[in-house]
Amino acid sequence: MALNREYFNAIELTSVRNKFYEQTEVDTLLVDIRRQALEMAEELEKLRAKANETESGKTEVGEILLSA
Repeated sequence: MALNREYFNAIELTSVRNKFYEQTEVDTLLVDIRRQALEMAEELEKLRAKANETESGKTEVGEILLSA
């Protein structure tokens, strides 16, 4: 599941004495959010690298056309 509005709206934690939340549920939730955030960050870096490659390729093609 992606980290989006539906993900966060679907979170249901069990309360203890109507004051606290179950520690294991919170830990599991935070681990899942962190895992997904790291995956998203890795994907973002890959996309940025690909965009930079595409941009530098466009620059090279533009330079070749200008010199021709």
